[in-house]
Amino acid sequence: MNRIPYKDKLDWLSKRETGIGGSDVAAVLGISRWKSPIEVYLKKTGKFYKEITDEEQLERMRIGQLEEEVIATLFCEKMNIEHNRLRQANFVFQHEDYPFMLGSIDRQYTDDDGKKVIVECKHASEYTYSDWDEKKVPLEYLCQLMHYLIITDADYGYFAVKIGNRTVKIKRVERDQELEAKIINAEKYFWENYVEKDVLPPADGSIPTKEILDGYLDEVLGEMEEERVEVNLDKEDYHKIEKRAELKSQINELENKVREIDNSIKQKLIERMGNVGLIGNYEFSVKTVISKRIDTKRLKEDNIYDKYAKESTYQKINIKEVS
Repeated sequence: MNRIPYKDKLDWLSKRETGIGGSDVAAVLGISRWKSPIEVYLKKTGKFYKEITDEEQLERMRIGQLEEEVIATLFCEKMNIEHNRLRQANFVFQHEDYPFMLGSIDRQYTDDDGKKVIVECKHASEYTYSDWDEKKVPLEYLCQLMHYLIITDADYGYFAVKIGNRTVKIKRVERDQELEAKIINAEKYFWENYVEKDVLPPADGSIPTKEILDGYLDEVLGEMEEERVEVNLDKEDYHKIEKRAELKSQINELENKVREIDNSIKQKLIERMGNVGLIGNYEFSVKTVISKRIDTKRLKEDNIYDKYAKESTYQKINIKEVS
Protein backbone atom coordinates (compact mmCIF):
# COMPACT_ATOMS: atom_id res chain seq x y z
CA MET A 1 0.00 0.00 0.00
CA ASN A 2 1.30 3.43 -0.97
CA ARG A 3 0.53 6.69 0.82
CA ILE A 4 0.09 9.80 -1.34
CA PRO A 5 0.44 13.04 0.67
CA TYR A 6 -1.53 16.18 -0.14
CA LYS A 7 -0.93 19.85 0.67
CA ASP A 8 -4.47 20.92 1.42
CA LYS A 9 -8.09 19.93 0.84
CA LEU A 10 -8.18 21.22 -2.74
CA ASP A 11 -5.03 19.25 -3.51
CA TRP A 12 -6.74 16.22 -1.94
CA LEU A 13 -9.75 16.69 -4.23
CA SER A 14 -7.44 16.88 -7.23
CA LYS A 15 -5.53 13.73 -6.30
CA ARG A 16 -8.79 11.80 -5.83
CA GLU A 17 -9.52 12.24 -9.53
CA THR A 18 -6.31 10.44 -10.56
CA GLY A 19 -7.88 7.06 -9.82
CA ILE A 20 -11.04 5.28 -8.71
CA GLY A 21 -12.04 6.26 -5.18
CA GLY A 22 -14.46 4.72 -2.72
CA SER A 23 -17.35 6.97 -3.76
CA ASP A 24 -16.86 5.88 -7.40
CA VAL A 25 -17.00 2.11 -6.84
CA ALA A 26 -20.78 1.63 -6.92
CA ALA A 27 -21.02 3.66 -10.14
CA VAL A 28 -18.26 1.62 -11.78
CA LEU A 29 -20.15 -1.53 -10.79
CA GLY A 30 -23.38 -0.07 -12.23
CA ILE A 31 -25.29 -0.23 -8.93
CA SER A 32 -25.23 3.40 -7.77
CA ARG A 33 -28.47 5.33 -7.28
CA TRP A 34 -26.63 8.67 -7.38
CA LYS A 35 -23.75 8.50 -9.84
CA SER A 36 -23.35 7.00 -13.31
CA PRO A 37 -20.31 5.31 -14.91
CA ILE A 38 -20.30 8.14 -17.46
CA GLU A 39 -19.89 10.74 -14.69
CA VAL A 40 -16.93 8.83 -13.25
CA TYR A 41 -15.31 8.67 -16.68
CA LEU A 42 -15.84 12.39 -17.31
CA LYS A 43 -14.33 13.35 -13.97
CA LYS A 44 -11.30 11.10 -14.36
CA THR A 45 -10.63 12.45 -17.87
CA GLY A 46 -11.17 16.09 -16.88
CA LYS A 47 -14.28 16.54 -19.04
CA PHE A 48 -16.95 16.98 -16.40
CA TYR A 49 -19.18 19.88 -17.42
CA LYS A 50 -20.40 20.98 -13.97
CA GLU A 51 -18.27 23.73 -12.54
CA ILE A 52 -18.11 23.70 -8.74
CA THR A 53 -16.24 26.60 -7.13
CA ASP A 54 -13.45 26.03 -4.63
CA GLU A 55 -15.53 27.83 -2.00
CA GLU A 56 -18.47 25.46 -2.50
CA GLN A 57 -16.25 22.39 -2.28
CA LEU A 58 -14.44 23.63 0.83
CA GLU A 59 -17.71 24.45 2.58
CA ARG A 60 -19.12 20.99 1.84
CA MET A 61 -15.95 19.39 3.12
CA ARG A 62 -15.95 21.50 6.29
CA ILE A 63 -19.53 20.48 7.09
CA GLY A 64 -18.62 16.85 6.38
CA GLN A 65 -15.59 17.01 8.68
CA LEU A 66 -17.63 18.40 11.59
CA GLU A 67 -20.29 15.70 11.22
CA GLU A 68 -17.61 13.03 10.85
CA GLU A 69 -16.01 14.03 14.16
CA VAL A 70 -19.37 13.84 15.98
CA ILE A 71 -20.08 10.39 14.52
CA ALA A 72 -16.56 9.15 15.38
CA THR A 73 -17.06 10.30 18.99
CA LEU A 74 -20.39 8.46 19.22
CA PHE A 75 -18.81 5.35 17.69
CA CYS A 76 -16.15 5.32 20.44
CA GLU A 77 -18.80 5.71 23.12
CA LYS A 78 -20.93 2.88 21.76
CA MET A 79 -17.93 0.57 21.25
CA ASN A 80 -16.26 1.55 24.53
CA ILE A 81 -13.08 2.61 22.71
CA GLU A 82 -10.83 5.47 23.81
CA HIS A 83 -11.25 8.28 21.29
CA ASN A 84 -7.50 8.79 20.87
CA ARG A 85 -7.21 5.24 19.46
CA LEU A 86 -9.06 6.35 16.35
CA ARG A 87 -6.62 7.89 13.89
CA GLN A 88 -7.26 10.09 10.90
CA ALA A 89 -5.21 9.33 7.82
CA ASN A 90 -3.85 12.44 6.14
CA PHE A 91 -3.00 10.54 3.00
CA VAL A 92 -4.67 9.14 -0.07
CA PHE A 93 -4.03 5.40 0.05
CA GLN A 94 -3.08 3.62 -3.18
CA HIS A 95 -3.05 -0.10 -3.94
CA GLU A 96 0.44 -1.37 -4.77
CA ASP A 97 -0.63 -3.71 -7.60
CA TYR A 98 -3.55 -1.65 -8.91
CA PRO A 99 -2.41 2.00 -8.72
CA PHE A 100 -5.76 3.26 -10.05
CA MET A 101 -7.41 2.08 -6.81
CA LEU A 102 -7.36 5.01 -4.38
CA GLY A 103 -8.94 5.46 -0.97
CA SER A 104 -9.47 8.23 1.58
CA ILE A 105 -10.70 6.58 4.74
CA ASP A 106 -12.39 8.33 7.65
CA ARG A 107 -10.80 6.61 10.66
CA GLN A 108 -8.64 3.61 11.47
CA TYR A 109 -7.43 1.85 14.60
CA THR A 110 -5.91 -1.38 15.87
CA ASP A 111 -8.19 -3.58 17.97
CA ASP A 112 -7.23 -5.46 21.15
CA ASP A 113 -6.17 -8.48 19.07
CA GLY A 114 -3.79 -6.41 16.95
CA LYS A 115 -6.07 -6.40 13.90
CA LYS A 116 -6.33 -3.39 11.61
CA VAL A 117 -9.79 -1.82 11.48
CA ILE A 118 -11.33 0.85 9.23
CA VAL A 119 -14.23 3.01 10.44
CA GLU A 120 -16.41 4.83 7.92
CA CYS A 121 -18.54 7.64 9.40
CA LYS A 122 -21.74 8.25 7.46
CA HIS A 123 -24.70 10.62 7.79
CA ALA A 124 -27.93 9.22 6.38
CA SER A 125 -31.39 10.69 5.99
CA GLU A 126 -34.27 9.67 8.27
CA TYR A 127 -35.92 8.27 5.15
CA THR A 128 -33.16 5.65 4.81
CA TYR A 129 -33.63 4.24 8.33
CA SER A 130 -34.95 0.92 7.01
CA ASP A 131 -31.90 0.57 4.71
CA TRP A 132 -29.80 0.01 7.83
CA ASP A 133 -32.21 -2.30 9.69
CA GLU A 134 -30.79 -5.28 11.56
CA LYS A 135 -27.78 -6.63 9.64
CA LYS A 136 -28.45 -4.73 6.42
CA VAL A 137 -25.85 -2.49 4.76
CA PRO A 138 -26.79 -0.77 1.47
CA LEU A 139 -24.81 -2.32 -1.37
CA GLU A 140 -23.31 1.00 -2.52
CA TYR A 141 -21.79 1.56 0.92
CA LEU A 142 -20.70 -2.07 1.31
CA CYS A 143 -18.70 -1.89 -1.93
CA GLN A 144 -17.08 1.38 -0.85
CA LEU A 145 -15.81 -0.10 2.42
CA MET A 146 -14.73 -3.31 0.67
CA HIS A 147 -12.71 -1.13 -1.74
CA TYR A 148 -10.89 0.41 1.25
CA LEU A 149 -10.27 -2.99 2.84
CA ILE A 150 -8.70 -4.18 -0.42
CA ILE A 151 -6.36 -1.16 -0.66
CA THR A 152 -5.27 -1.06 2.99
CA ASP A 153 -5.43 -4.82 3.60
CA ALA A 154 -7.24 -4.09 6.87
CA ASP A 155 -8.78 -7.07 8.62
CA TYR A 156 -12.36 -5.75 8.85
CA GLY A 157 -14.31 -2.53 9.02
CA TYR A 158 -17.20 -0.71 10.63
CA PHE A 159 -19.85 1.68 9.47
CA ALA A 160 -20.89 4.25 12.05
CA VAL A 161 -24.08 5.70 10.55
CA LYS A 162 -25.85 8.72 12.00
CA ILE A 163 -29.45 8.45 10.80
CA GLY A 164 -31.01 11.90 10.87
CA ASN A 165 -30.86 13.02 14.50
CA ARG A 166 -32.38 9.75 15.72
CA THR A 167 -29.50 7.37 16.37
CA VAL A 168 -26.08 6.09 15.33
CA LYS A 169 -26.02 2.52 14.06
CA ILE A 170 -22.86 0.41 14.06
CA LYS A 171 -22.38 -2.23 11.35
CA ARG A 172 -19.39 -4.56 11.21
CA VAL A 173 -18.20 -5.68 7.75
CA GLU A 174 -15.93 -8.69 7.22
CA ARG A 175 -13.64 -9.32 4.27
CA ASP A 176 -15.32 -11.10 1.34
CA GLN A 177 -12.91 -12.57 -1.22
CA GLU A 178 -15.58 -13.18 -3.85
CA LEU A 179 -16.91 -9.61 -3.70
CA GLU A 180 -13.37 -8.20 -3.57
CA ALA A 181 -12.46 -10.06 -6.77
CA LYS A 182 -15.53 -8.65 -8.53
CA ILE A 183 -14.64 -5.12 -7.42
CA ILE A 184 -11.02 -5.40 -8.54
CA ASN A 185 -11.99 -6.85 -11.94
CA ALA A 186 -14.68 -4.20 -12.52
CA GLU A 187 -12.40 -1.33 -11.58
CA LYS A 188 -9.51 -2.72 -13.66
CA TYR A 189 -11.75 -3.12 -16.70
CA PHE A 190 -13.23 0.36 -16.28
CA TRP A 191 -9.87 2.07 -15.89
CA GLU A 192 -8.08 0.26 -18.69
CA ASN A 193 -10.90 0.22 -21.25
CA TYR A 194 -12.59 3.58 -20.65
CA VAL A 195 -10.32 6.01 -18.81
CA GLU A 196 -6.94 5.05 -20.29
CA LYS A 197 -8.36 4.55 -23.79
CA ASP A 198 -10.50 7.69 -23.45
CA VAL A 199 -13.66 5.83 -24.48
CA LEU A 200 -17.06 6.87 -23.15
CA PRO A 201 -18.73 4.02 -21.21
CA PRO A 202 -22.00 2.75 -22.71
CA ALA A 203 -25.14 4.48 -21.43
CA ASP A 204 -27.40 2.58 -19.07
CA GLY A 205 -31.01 3.26 -18.10
CA SER A 206 -30.30 4.90 -14.74
CA ILE A 207 -31.55 8.33 -13.66
CA PRO A 208 -27.96 9.58 -12.98
CA THR A 209 -26.96 8.72 -16.56
CA LYS A 210 -30.03 10.52 -17.94
CA GLU A 211 -29.18 13.62 -15.89
CA ILE A 212 -25.56 13.65 -17.06
CA LEU A 213 -26.49 13.24 -20.74
CA ASP A 214 -29.27 15.83 -20.49
CA GLY A 215 -26.79 18.30 -19.01
CA TYR A 216 -24.44 17.83 -21.93
CA LEU A 217 -27.27 18.05 -24.45
CA ASP A 218 -28.28 21.37 -22.86
CA GLU A 219 -24.80 22.68 -23.58
CA VAL A 220 -24.62 21.25 -27.09
CA LEU A 221 -28.12 22.40 -28.08
CA GLY A 222 -27.46 25.80 -26.55
CA GLU A 223 -24.41 26.24 -28.78
CA MET A 224 -26.38 25.18 -31.86
CA GLU A 225 -29.30 27.49 -30.97
CA GLU A 226 -31.95 26.98 -33.69
CA GLU A 227 -29.61 25.39 -36.22
CA ARG A 228 -30.53 21.85 -37.36
CA VAL A 229 -27.47 19.59 -37.39
CA GLU A 230 -28.11 16.09 -38.71
CA VAL A 231 -25.88 13.10 -37.94
CA ASN A 232 -26.16 9.50 -39.10
CA LEU A 233 -26.95 6.86 -36.51
CA ASP A 234 -25.84 3.22 -36.63
CA LYS A 235 -27.83 0.22 -37.80
CA GLU A 236 -28.18 -1.00 -34.20
CA ASP A 237 -29.90 2.30 -33.34
CA TYR A 238 -32.67 1.52 -35.85
CA HIS A 239 -33.43 -1.66 -33.91
CA LYS A 240 -33.24 0.25 -30.62
CA ILE A 241 -35.81 2.79 -31.81
CA GLU A 242 -38.14 -0.01 -32.95
CA LYS A 243 -37.66 -1.73 -29.57
CA ARG A 244 -38.41 1.55 -27.81
CA ALA A 245 -41.74 1.84 -29.64
CA GLU A 246 -42.58 -1.75 -28.72
CA LEU A 247 -41.75 -1.12 -25.03
CA LYS A 248 -43.80 2.10 -24.98
CA SER A 249 -46.76 0.15 -26.34
CA GLN A 250 -46.31 -2.51 -23.66
CA ILE A 251 -46.14 0.19 -20.95
CA ASN A 252 -49.42 1.67 -22.18
CA GLU A 253 -51.06 -1.76 -22.23
CA LEU A 254 -49.85 -2.55 -18.71
CA GLU A 255 -50.99 0.84 -17.40
CA ASN A 256 -54.43 0.20 -18.89
CA LYS A 257 -54.56 -3.23 -17.20
CA VAL A 258 -53.61 -1.69 -13.84
CA ARG A 259 -56.29 0.98 -14.31
CA GLU A 260 -58.84 -1.72 -15.19
CA ILE A 261 -58.08 -3.58 -11.93
CA ASP A 262 -58.30 -0.35 -9.91
CA ASN A 263 -61.61 0.60 -11.51
CA SER A 264 -63.17 -2.84 -10.98
CA ILE A 265 -62.36 -2.77 -7.24
CA LYS A 266 -63.48 0.86 -6.91
CA GLN A 267 -66.78 -0.21 -8.47
CA LYS A 268 -67.21 -2.89 -5.79
CA LEU A 269 -66.46 -0.37 -3.02
CA ILE A 270 -69.21 1.86 -4.42
CA GLU A 271 -71.66 -1.03 -4.71
CA ARG A 272 -70.93 -2.20 -1.17
CA MET A 273 -70.78 1.32 0.33
CA GLY A 274 -67.22 1.22 1.72
CA ASN A 275 -63.86 2.92 1.21
CA VAL A 276 -61.62 0.07 2.39
CA GLY A 277 -61.71 -3.38 0.79
CA LEU A 278 -60.24 -6.40 2.58
CA ILE A 279 -59.18 -9.70 1.05
CA GLY A 280 -56.60 -12.12 2.44
CA ASN A 281 -53.56 -10.10 3.56
CA TYR A 282 -54.41 -7.16 1.27
CA GLU A 283 -56.17 -3.90 2.05
CA PHE A 284 -57.40 -1.75 -0.84
CA SER A 285 -58.38 1.76 0.21
CA VAL A 286 -59.33 4.97 -1.57
CA LYS A 287 -58.73 8.40 -0.09
CA THR A 288 -59.34 11.84 -1.51
CA VAL A 289 -56.13 13.89 -1.52
CA ILE A 290 -56.41 17.67 -1.73
CA SER A 291 -53.53 19.63 -3.21
CA LYS A 292 -53.15 23.33 -3.89
CA ARG A 293 -51.58 24.63 -7.06
CA ILE A 294 -50.87 28.08 -8.37
CA ASP A 295 -53.55 29.34 -10.75
CA THR A 296 -51.21 30.38 -13.57
CA LYS A 297 -54.12 31.52 -15.74
CA ARG A 298 -55.12 34.14 -13.15
CA LEU A 299 -51.52 35.26 -12.75
CA LYS A 300 -51.21 35.76 -16.50
CA GLU A 301 -54.47 37.70 -16.58
CA ASP A 302 -53.15 39.97 -13.82
CA ASN A 303 -49.86 40.41 -15.73
CA ILE A 304 -47.65 39.18 -12.88
CA TYR A 305 -46.90 35.64 -14.06
CA ASP A 306 -43.68 36.54 -15.93
CA LYS A 307 -42.33 38.41 -12.91
CA TYR A 308 -42.23 35.25 -10.77
CA ALA A 309 -41.91 32.50 -13.40
CA LYS A 310 -38.63 30.57 -13.27
CA GLU A 311 -37.33 29.14 -16.52
CA SER A 312 -36.22 25.50 -16.61
CA THR A 313 -35.15 23.19 -19.40
CA TYR A 314 -35.62 19.51 -20.13
CA GLN A 315 -34.88 17.19 -23.02
CA LYS A 316 -37.90 16.16 -25.08
CA ILE A 317 -37.45 13.17 -27.38
CA ASN A 318 -39.28 13.27 -30.72
CA ILE A 319 -39.33 10.21 -32.97
CA LYS A 320 -41.05 10.12 -36.36
CA GLU A 321 -40.78 8.07 -39.52
CA VAL A 322 -39.30 9.92 -42.47
CA SER A 323 -39.39 8.99 -46.12
